[in-house]
Amino acid sequence: MTKKIALIAVFTSFLMAFGQGSGQNFTSSPYSNFGLGEKINAQYLQLANGLNTRSGKYAYSPYNPATLGNIEFTTFDFGLTAKTGLINAGNQTSSFNGGGFSYLGLGFKLYHKDFFKIKEDSITKKISRKDILRLRVNANANIRPLTTVGYNYSLSSTLPIPSTTAHSGSGGLNVAEFGLGAKFNKWVSLGYSVGYVFGNLSDESIFSVTDSARFQRVSDISNQDIRGAKHNIGIHTRFKLDSTYHTFGAHYGFYNGIYTNRQRITKAIFVDQFGFNYTGDTVNNVASGYRPSSIPSYFGFGYSFQYRQRWELQLNYEQENWSSLTSSIKGRNRQEYGIGFILNPNDEKNKNVKRMPPQIRAGFTFTNTENTVVSNGVTTDITQSYAFIGFGLPIVRRYFDNTQVRSMINIDLGYLRRGTTANNLAKEEYFTARLGFNLGDIWFQRRKFN
Repeated sequence: MTKKIALIAVFTSFLMAFGQGSGQNFTSSPYSNFGLGEKINAQYLQLANGLNTRSGKYAYSPYNPATLGNIEFTTFDFGLTAKTGLINAGNQTSSFNGGGFSYLGLGFKLYHKDFFKIKEDSITKKISRKDILRLRVNANANIRPLTTVGYNYSLSSTLPIPSTTAHSGSGGLNVAEFGLGAKFNKWVSLGYSVGYVFGNLSDESIFSVTDSARFQRVSDISNQDIRGAKHNIGIHTRFKLDSTYHTFGAHYGFYNGIYTNRQRITKAIFVDQFGFNYTGDTVNNVASGYRPSSIPSYFGFGYSFQYRQRWELQLNYEQENWSSLTSSIKGRNRQEYGIGFILNPNDEKNKNVKRMPPQIRAGFTFTNTENTVVSNGVTTDITQSYAFIGFGLPIVRRYFDNTQVRSMINIDLGYLRRGTTANNLAKEEYFTARLGFNLGDIWFQRRKFN
Protein backbone atom coordinates (compact mmCIF):
# COMPACT_ATOMS: atom_id res chain seq x y z
CA MET A 1 0.00 0.00 0.00
CA THR A 2 2.87 2.39 0.84
CA LYS A 3 4.43 1.86 -2.58
CA LYS A 4 1.09 2.48 -4.30
CA ILE A 5 0.54 5.74 -2.38
CA ALA A 6 4.08 6.88 -3.24
CA LEU A 7 3.46 6.06 -6.92
CA ILE A 8 0.26 8.08 -6.95
CA ALA A 9 1.97 11.03 -5.24
CA VAL A 10 4.70 11.10 -7.89
CA PHE A 11 2.15 10.62 -10.67
CA THR A 12 -0.04 13.49 -9.44
CA SER A 13 2.96 15.82 -9.05
CA PHE A 14 3.98 15.05 -12.63
CA LEU A 15 0.48 15.74 -13.90
CA MET A 16 0.28 19.09 -12.11
CA ALA A 17 3.63 20.17 -13.54
CA PHE A 18 2.61 18.96 -17.01
CA GLY A 19 -0.75 20.73 -16.91
CA GLN A 20 0.74 24.00 -15.61
CA GLY A 21 3.64 24.13 -18.04
CA SER A 22 2.31 22.68 -21.28
CA GLY A 23 1.01 24.92 -24.04
CA GLN A 24 -2.74 24.68 -24.54
CA ASN A 25 -4.52 26.31 -27.46
CA PHE A 26 -8.17 25.30 -27.30
CA THR A 27 -10.03 28.41 -28.45
CA SER A 28 -10.03 31.71 -30.28
CA SER A 29 -13.59 32.51 -29.28
CA PRO A 30 -14.64 36.06 -28.32
CA TYR A 31 -17.10 34.44 -25.89
CA SER A 32 -14.15 33.18 -23.83
CA ASN A 33 -13.75 36.83 -22.79
CA PHE A 34 -16.61 36.35 -20.33
CA GLY A 35 -16.43 34.88 -16.82
CA LEU A 36 -13.69 32.30 -16.33
CA GLY A 37 -13.42 31.47 -20.02
CA GLU A 38 -14.87 28.79 -22.26
CA LYS A 39 -15.69 25.54 -20.46
CA ILE A 40 -13.83 22.46 -21.70
CA ASN A 41 -15.77 19.18 -21.73
CA ALA A 42 -12.74 16.99 -21.12
CA GLN A 43 -14.58 13.75 -20.36
CA TYR A 44 -12.96 10.38 -21.00
CA LEU A 45 -13.90 9.31 -24.53
CA GLN A 46 -15.17 5.86 -23.51
CA LEU A 47 -17.96 7.58 -21.50
CA ALA A 48 -19.79 8.99 -24.55
CA ASN A 49 -22.48 11.09 -22.75
CA GLY A 50 -22.71 8.86 -19.66
CA LEU A 51 -20.96 11.38 -17.39
CA ASN A 52 -22.91 10.19 -14.34
CA THR A 53 -23.63 6.57 -15.22
CA ARG A 54 -20.81 4.99 -17.24
CA SER A 55 -18.99 2.52 -14.97
CA GLY A 56 -17.19 -0.76 -15.55
CA LYS A 57 -14.13 -2.86 -14.83
CA TYR A 58 -11.97 -0.43 -16.79
CA ALA A 59 -14.22 2.64 -17.11
CA TYR A 60 -15.20 5.40 -14.69
CA SER A 61 -16.13 9.06 -14.85
CA PRO A 62 -14.18 11.87 -13.12
CA TYR A 63 -17.46 13.84 -13.06
CA ASN A 64 -19.09 11.29 -10.72
CA PRO A 65 -16.57 9.65 -8.35
CA ALA A 66 -19.12 7.00 -7.37
CA THR A 67 -18.54 5.35 -10.77
CA LEU A 68 -15.16 4.21 -9.39
CA GLY A 69 -16.97 1.50 -7.43
CA ASN A 70 -16.94 -1.04 -10.28
CA ILE A 71 -13.24 -0.92 -11.21
CA GLU A 72 -11.50 -4.31 -11.20
CA PHE A 73 -8.26 -3.41 -13.01
CA THR A 74 -5.79 -0.56 -12.78
CA THR A 75 -6.37 1.71 -15.77
CA PHE A 76 -4.51 4.64 -17.26
CA ASP A 77 -6.35 7.25 -19.36
CA PHE A 78 -4.84 9.85 -21.64
CA GLY A 79 -6.52 12.08 -24.22
CA LEU A 80 -5.65 14.64 -26.91
CA THR A 81 -7.87 17.05 -28.86
CA ALA A 82 -7.36 18.81 -32.20
CA LYS A 83 -9.73 21.56 -33.31
CA THR A 84 -10.21 23.60 -36.49
CA GLY A 85 -12.94 25.97 -37.57
CA LEU A 86 -14.22 29.38 -38.61
CA ILE A 87 -15.44 32.42 -36.65
CA ASN A 88 -17.85 34.76 -38.47
CA ALA A 89 -18.59 38.25 -37.17
CA GLY A 90 -20.27 40.82 -39.41
CA ASN A 91 -18.50 40.72 -42.77
CA GLN A 92 -15.29 39.29 -41.33
CA THR A 93 -14.21 35.66 -41.08
CA SER A 94 -11.23 34.24 -39.22
CA SER A 95 -9.95 30.69 -38.93
CA PHE A 96 -8.71 28.76 -35.92
CA ASN A 97 -6.46 25.72 -35.54
CA GLY A 98 -5.44 24.42 -32.15
CA GLY A 99 -5.63 21.71 -29.54
CA GLY A 100 -3.86 20.18 -26.58
CA PHE A 101 -4.12 17.46 -23.98
CA SER A 102 -7.63 16.75 -22.69
CA TYR A 103 -7.01 14.61 -19.62
CA LEU A 104 -4.61 12.35 -17.76
CA GLY A 105 -5.93 9.86 -15.22
CA LEU A 106 -5.07 6.75 -13.26
CA GLY A 107 -7.73 4.53 -11.64
CA PHE A 108 -6.77 1.70 -9.30
CA LYS A 109 -8.04 -0.69 -6.62
CA LEU A 110 -7.49 0.07 -2.94
CA TYR A 111 -9.44 -2.48 -0.92
CA HIS A 112 -11.62 -5.41 -2.04
CA LYS A 113 -13.07 -7.84 0.48
CA ASP A 114 -16.11 -10.09 0.87
CA PHE A 115 -17.72 -10.51 4.27
CA PHE A 116 -19.80 -13.70 4.63
CA LYS A 117 -20.96 -16.47 6.96
CA ILE A 118 -20.36 -20.19 6.48
CA LYS A 119 -23.27 -22.50 7.32
CA GLU A 120 -22.92 -26.30 7.66
CA ASP A 121 -25.83 -28.70 7.44
CA SER A 122 -25.44 -31.14 10.36
CA ILE A 123 -27.04 -34.05 8.45
CA THR A 124 -25.56 -33.86 4.96
CA LYS A 125 -22.43 -31.91 5.99
CA LYS A 126 -23.18 -29.54 3.13
CA ILE A 127 -21.46 -26.18 3.46
CA SER A 128 -23.14 -23.04 2.17
CA ARG A 129 -22.00 -19.43 2.11
CA LYS A 130 -24.16 -16.41 2.91
CA ASP A 131 -22.81 -13.08 1.73
CA ILE A 132 -23.15 -10.25 4.24
CA LEU A 133 -21.22 -7.47 2.53
CA ARG A 134 -19.13 -7.10 -0.62
CA LEU A 135 -16.96 -4.02 -0.20
CA ARG A 136 -15.02 -2.49 -3.10
CA VAL A 137 -12.97 0.67 -2.49
CA ASN A 138 -11.19 2.20 -5.50
CA ALA A 139 -9.41 5.48 -6.22
CA ASN A 140 -8.23 7.70 -9.03
CA ALA A 141 -5.92 10.63 -9.67
CA ASN A 142 -6.42 12.88 -12.68
CA ILE A 143 -5.63 16.27 -14.12
CA ARG A 144 -7.65 18.08 -16.76
CA PRO A 145 -8.36 21.62 -17.98
CA LEU A 146 -11.57 23.24 -16.73
CA THR A 147 -11.72 26.42 -18.82
CA THR A 148 -9.74 28.06 -21.59
CA VAL A 149 -9.32 31.69 -22.66
CA GLY A 150 -8.19 32.76 -26.12
CA TYR A 151 -9.49 35.70 -28.15
CA ASN A 152 -8.20 38.48 -30.37
CA TYR A 153 -10.68 40.95 -31.86
CA SER A 154 -11.17 44.69 -32.31
CA LEU A 155 -14.10 47.12 -32.25
CA SER A 156 -14.15 50.39 -34.21
CA SER A 157 -16.16 53.53 -33.52
CA THR A 158 -16.56 56.92 -35.22
CA LEU A 159 -18.28 58.72 -32.35
CA PRO A 160 -17.40 60.98 -30.70
CA ILE A 161 -14.06 60.61 -32.56
CA PRO A 162 -12.62 57.80 -34.72
CA SER A 163 -11.17 55.14 -32.41
CA THR A 164 -10.38 51.43 -32.22
CA THR A 165 -10.35 49.10 -29.22
CA ALA A 166 -8.43 45.82 -29.58
CA HIS A 167 -8.97 42.95 -27.12
CA SER A 168 -6.78 39.88 -26.60
CA GLY A 169 -6.70 37.24 -23.89
CA SER A 170 -5.16 33.91 -22.95
CA GLY A 171 -4.95 31.38 -20.12
CA GLY A 172 -7.38 29.08 -18.38
CA LEU A 173 -8.08 27.00 -15.27
CA ASN A 174 -6.95 23.43 -14.54
CA VAL A 175 -7.76 20.95 -11.78
CA ALA A 176 -5.73 18.11 -10.25
CA GLU A 177 -8.06 15.68 -8.43
CA PHE A 178 -7.92 12.66 -6.17
CA GLY A 179 -11.12 10.61 -5.79
CA LEU A 180 -12.45 7.64 -3.83
CA GLY A 181 -15.37 5.38 -4.71
CA ALA A 182 -16.88 2.62 -2.56
CA LYS A 183 -19.34 -0.02 -3.73
CA PHE A 184 -21.57 -1.80 -1.22
CA ASN A 185 -22.99 -5.18 -2.31
CA LYS A 186 -24.38 -5.07 -5.85
CA TRP A 187 -26.52 -1.98 -5.63
CA VAL A 188 -25.07 1.30 -4.48
CA SER A 189 -21.76 3.09 -4.89
CA LEU A 190 -20.78 6.34 -3.18
CA GLY A 191 -17.89 8.60 -4.09
CA TYR A 192 -16.00 11.74 -3.12
CA SER A 193 -13.20 13.67 -4.83
CA VAL A 194 -11.16 16.71 -3.87
CA GLY A 195 -9.18 18.80 -6.32
CA TYR A 196 -6.71 21.65 -6.45
CA VAL A 197 -7.77 24.39 -8.90
CA PHE A 198 -5.05 26.55 -10.42
CA GLY A 199 -4.59 28.80 -13.42
CA ASN A 200 -4.11 32.29 -14.80
CA LEU A 201 -6.39 34.50 -16.92
CA SER A 202 -4.82 37.35 -18.88
CA ASP A 203 -6.55 40.21 -20.71
CA GLU A 204 -5.17 43.15 -22.67
CA SER A 205 -7.21 45.99 -24.14
CA ILE A 206 -5.67 48.72 -26.31
CA PHE A 207 -7.67 51.88 -27.03
CA SER A 208 -6.35 53.80 -30.04
CA VAL A 209 -7.24 57.30 -31.28
CA THR A 210 -5.58 59.39 -34.02
CA ASP A 211 -5.22 63.19 -33.99
CA SER A 212 -3.52 65.48 -36.53
CA ALA A 213 0.01 65.06 -35.16
CA ARG A 214 0.39 61.61 -33.59
CA PHE A 215 -1.20 58.29 -32.80
CA GLN A 216 -2.22 57.84 -29.16
CA ARG A 217 -2.93 54.52 -27.39
CA VAL A 218 -4.01 53.46 -23.92
CA SER A 219 -2.90 49.95 -22.89
CA ASP A 220 -4.85 48.21 -20.13
CA ILE A 221 -3.39 44.83 -19.03
CA SER A 222 -4.98 42.71 -16.29
CA ASN A 223 -4.06 39.29 -14.90
CA GLN A 224 -5.91 36.98 -12.52
CA ASP A 225 -4.02 34.23 -10.72
CA ILE A 226 -6.59 31.81 -9.24
CA ARG A 227 -6.06 29.09 -6.59
CA GLY A 228 -8.49 27.02 -4.52
CA ALA A 229 -10.20 23.70 -3.77
CA LYS A 230 -12.88 21.75 -5.62
CA HIS A 231 -15.15 19.14 -3.95
CA ASN A 232 -17.41 16.60 -5.63
CA ILE A 233 -19.70 13.92 -4.15
CA GLY A 234 -21.59 11.29 -6.12
CA ILE A 235 -23.95 8.33 -6.02
CA HIS A 236 -24.37 5.48 -8.51
CA THR A 237 -26.69 2.48 -8.68
CA ARG A 238 -27.31 -0.26 -11.27
CA PHE A 239 -29.79 -3.12 -11.38
CA LYS A 240 -31.00 -5.73 -13.85
CA LEU A 241 -34.54 -6.47 -15.02
CA ASP A 242 -34.83 -9.48 -17.33
CA SER A 243 -32.46 -8.71 -20.21
CA THR A 244 -32.08 -5.00 -19.47
CA TYR A 245 -29.82 -2.99 -17.17
CA HIS A 246 -30.84 0.30 -15.59
CA THR A 247 -28.29 2.74 -14.20
CA PHE A 248 -28.82 5.98 -12.28
CA GLY A 249 -26.11 8.40 -11.20
CA ALA A 250 -25.83 11.91 -9.78
CA HIS A 251 -23.20 14.26 -8.39
CA TYR A 252 -22.97 17.62 -6.62
CA GLY A 253 -19.87 19.80 -6.44
CA PHE A 254 -18.72 23.07 -4.97
CA TYR A 255 -15.58 25.18 -4.55
CA ASN A 256 -14.14 26.68 -1.39
CA GLY A 257 -10.97 28.49 -0.41
CA ILE A 258 -10.86 30.22 -3.80
CA TYR A 259 -8.43 33.14 -3.83
CA THR A 260 -7.60 35.45 -6.72
CA ASN A 261 -4.61 37.76 -7.10
CA ARG A 262 -5.54 40.54 -9.50
CA GLN A 263 -2.94 42.75 -11.16
CA ARG A 264 -3.73 45.66 -13.48
CA ILE A 265 -1.48 48.11 -15.32
CA THR A 266 -2.84 50.95 -17.47
CA LYS A 267 -0.42 53.08 -19.49
CA ALA A 268 -0.62 55.84 -22.09
CA ILE A 269 1.55 55.23 -25.18
CA PHE A 270 2.25 57.73 -27.97
CA VAL A 271 3.45 56.93 -31.49
CA ASP A 272 4.74 59.88 -33.57
CA GLN A 273 4.69 60.26 -37.33
CA PHE A 274 8.10 58.56 -37.59
CA GLY A 275 6.91 55.41 -35.81
CA PHE A 276 8.71 55.96 -32.49
CA ASN A 277 6.96 54.89 -29.27
CA TYR A 278 6.86 57.06 -26.20
CA THR A 279 5.48 55.78 -22.91
CA GLY A 280 3.39 58.34 -21.15
CA ASP A 281 2.02 58.30 -17.65
CA THR A 282 1.07 55.10 -15.86
CA VAL A 283 -2.61 55.69 -15.23
CA ASN A 284 -3.15 52.66 -13.03
CA ASN A 285 -0.86 50.07 -11.37
CA VAL A 286 -2.67 47.89 -8.83
CA ALA A 287 -1.89 44.48 -7.31
CA SER A 288 -4.65 43.31 -4.99
CA GLY A 289 -2.85 40.34 -3.44
CA TYR A 290 -4.75 37.08 -2.92
CA ARG A 291 -8.32 37.85 -1.91
CA PRO A 292 -11.37 35.59 -1.51
CA SER A 293 -13.45 35.02 -4.66
CA SER A 294 -16.00 32.49 -5.84
CA ILE A 295 -16.67 29.87 -8.51
CA PRO A 296 -20.25 28.56 -8.92
CA SER A 297 -21.42 25.24 -7.54
CA TYR A 298 -22.66 22.57 -9.95
CA PHE A 299 -24.63 19.34 -10.14
CA GLY A 300 -25.65 16.69 -12.65
CA PHE A 301 -27.62 13.48 -12.99
CA GLY A 302 -28.15 10.81 -15.61
CA TYR A 303 -29.84 7.58 -16.61
CA SER A 304 -28.65 4.73 -18.85
CA PHE A 305 -30.67 1.92 -20.38
CA GLN A 306 -28.74 -1.12 -21.62
CA TYR A 307 -30.08 -4.11 -23.53
CA ARG A 308 -27.99 -7.19 -22.78
CA GLN A 309 -24.43 -6.56 -23.94
CA ARG A 310 -25.59 -5.17 -27.27
CA TRP A 311 -26.31 -1.47 -26.87
CA GLU A 312 -26.75 1.32 -24.33
CA LEU A 313 -28.77 4.55 -24.40
CA GLN A 314 -27.66 7.45 -22.18
CA LEU A 315 -29.41 10.59 -20.93
CA ASN A 316 -27.53 13.25 -18.98
CA TYR A 317 -28.07 16.74 -17.49
CA GLU A 318 -25.47 19.15 -16.05
CA GLN A 319 -25.89 22.59 -14.48
CA GLU A 320 -23.56 25.29 -13.15
CA ASN A 321 -25.20 27.82 -10.84
CA TRP A 322 -23.81 31.09 -12.21
CA SER A 323 -26.90 33.07 -11.22
CA SER A 324 -26.10 32.47 -7.54
CA LEU A 325 -22.87 34.49 -7.71
CA THR A 326 -22.77 38.06 -6.46
CA SER A 327 -19.49 39.00 -8.14
CA SER A 328 -18.88 40.82 -11.43
CA ILE A 329 -18.82 37.51 -13.38
CA LYS A 330 -22.41 36.68 -12.49
CA GLY A 331 -24.40 35.15 -15.37
CA ARG A 332 -27.34 32.90 -16.03
CA ASN A 333 -27.17 29.22 -15.06
CA ARG A 334 -25.30 27.03 -17.53
CA GLN A 335 -27.44 24.03 -18.59
CA GLU A 336 -26.27 21.05 -20.66
CA TYR A 337 -28.58 18.38 -22.09
CA GLY A 338 -26.91 15.28 -23.47
CA ILE A 339 -27.96 12.05 -25.18
CA GLY A 340 -25.59 9.23 -26.10
CA PHE A 341 -25.58 5.77 -27.65
CA ILE A 342 -23.00 2.95 -27.42
CA LEU A 343 -23.01 -0.20 -29.52
CA ASN A 344 -21.23 -3.08 -27.71
CA PRO A 345 -21.03 -1.25 -24.36
CA ASN A 346 -19.26 -4.01 -22.42
CA ASP A 347 -15.76 -2.79 -21.52
CA GLU A 348 -14.19 -6.25 -21.13
CA LYS A 349 -13.93 -9.36 -23.28
CA ASN A 350 -16.58 -11.99 -22.64
CA LYS A 351 -15.25 -15.51 -22.14
CA ASN A 352 -17.68 -17.02 -24.63
CA VAL A 353 -16.61 -14.87 -27.61
CA LYS A 354 -13.52 -15.28 -29.73
CA ARG A 355 -12.85 -11.58 -30.16
CA MET A 356 -14.03 -8.50 -28.31
CA PRO A 357 -16.10 -6.37 -30.74
CA PRO A 358 -15.23 -2.69 -31.25
CA GLN A 359 -17.41 -0.05 -29.64
CA ILE A 360 -19.31 2.49 -31.71
CA ARG A 361 -20.41 5.65 -29.90
CA ALA A 362 -22.49 8.66 -30.90
CA GLY A 363 -23.95 11.60 -29.00
CA PHE A 364 -25.41 15.09 -29.03
CA THR A 365 -25.21 17.87 -26.42
CA PHE A 366 -27.18 21.13 -26.37
CA THR A 367 -25.98 23.86 -24.01
CA ASN A 368 -27.50 27.08 -22.74
CA THR A 369 -24.21 28.77 -21.83
CA GLU A 370 -23.79 31.20 -18.96
CA ASN A 371 -23.14 34.06 -21.41
CA THR A 372 -25.77 36.69 -22.17
CA VAL A 373 -24.53 39.44 -24.51
CA VAL A 374 -26.07 42.88 -25.10
CA SER A 375 -25.40 44.27 -28.60
CA ASN A 376 -27.26 47.01 -30.50
CA GLY A 377 -29.61 47.24 -27.52
CA VAL A 378 -30.65 43.58 -27.93
CA THR A 379 -29.95 40.88 -25.31
CA THR A 380 -28.92 37.52 -26.77
CA ASP A 381 -28.47 34.24 -24.92
CA ILE A 382 -25.52 32.31 -26.35
CA THR A 383 -26.24 28.64 -27.05
CA GLN A 384 -24.01 25.80 -28.19
CA SER A 385 -24.57 22.48 -29.99
CA TYR A 386 -22.13 19.59 -30.25
CA ALA A 387 -22.49 16.26 -32.07
CA PHE A 388 -19.95 13.45 -32.29
CA ILE A 389 -19.38 9.90 -33.46
CA GLY A 390 -16.62 7.72 -32.07
CA PHE A 391 -15.03 4.29 -32.12
CA GLY A 392 -13.33 2.17 -29.48
CA LEU A 393 -10.76 -0.32 -30.78
CA PRO A 394 -9.96 -3.00 -28.18
CA ILE A 395 -6.60 -4.72 -27.77
CA VAL A 396 -6.92 -7.90 -25.66
CA ARG A 397 -3.86 -9.81 -24.40
CA ARG A 398 -3.61 -13.14 -22.62
CA TYR A 399 -0.82 -13.64 -20.10
CA PHE A 400 1.07 -16.51 -18.45
CA ASP A 401 -1.59 -17.08 -15.79
CA ASN A 402 -4.38 -17.16 -18.43
CA THR A 403 -5.48 -13.65 -17.40
CA GLN A 404 -7.03 -11.53 -20.14
CA VAL A 405 -6.43 -7.81 -19.84
CA ARG A 406 -7.61 -5.32 -22.40
CA SER A 407 -6.68 -1.83 -23.53
CA MET A 408 -8.75 0.39 -25.81
CA ILE A 409 -7.85 3.10 -28.30
CA ASN A 410 -10.67 5.64 -28.63
CA ILE A 411 -11.19 7.96 -31.59
CA ASP A 412 -14.04 10.37 -32.19
CA LEU A 413 -14.95 13.16 -34.60
CA GLY A 414 -17.24 16.04 -33.68
CA TYR A 415 -18.91 19.20 -34.92
CA LEU A 416 -19.53 22.22 -32.63
CA ARG A 417 -21.59 25.32 -33.35
CA ARG A 418 -21.92 28.32 -31.02
CA GLY A 419 -23.40 31.82 -31.16
CA THR A 420 -25.10 33.79 -33.94
CA THR A 421 -24.22 36.54 -36.44
CA ALA A 422 -27.32 38.55 -35.49
CA ASN A 423 -26.80 41.94 -33.80
CA ASN A 424 -23.08 42.05 -34.71
CA LEU A 425 -22.27 38.95 -32.67
CA ALA A 426 -20.01 36.04 -33.60
CA LYS A 427 -20.99 32.64 -34.94
CA GLU A 428 -18.49 29.81 -34.53
CA GLU A 429 -18.25 26.44 -36.27
CA TYR A 430 -15.56 23.89 -35.39
CA PHE A 431 -14.60 20.37 -36.29
CA THR A 432 -12.89 18.37 -33.57
CA ALA A 433 -10.84 15.19 -33.58
CA ARG A 434 -10.09 13.48 -30.29
CA LEU A 435 -7.79 10.59 -29.50
CA GLY A 436 -7.90 8.75 -26.17
CA PHE A 437 -6.21 5.74 -24.61
CA ASN A 438 -7.78 3.60 -21.90
CA LEU A 439 -4.96 1.25 -20.92
CA GLY A 440 -5.09 -1.78 -18.65
CA ASP A 441 -2.13 -4.10 -18.94
CA ILE A 442 0.25 -6.51 -17.27
CA TRP A 443 2.44 -3.74 -15.89
CA PHE A 444 -0.44 -2.76 -13.58
CA GLN A 445 -1.15 -6.29 -12.32
CA ARG A 446 0.24 -7.95 -9.22
CA ARG A 447 2.43 -10.91 -10.12
CA LYS A 448 2.39 -14.13 -8.08
CA PHE A 449 4.85 -16.98 -8.44
CA ASN A 450 4.71 -20.40 -6.81
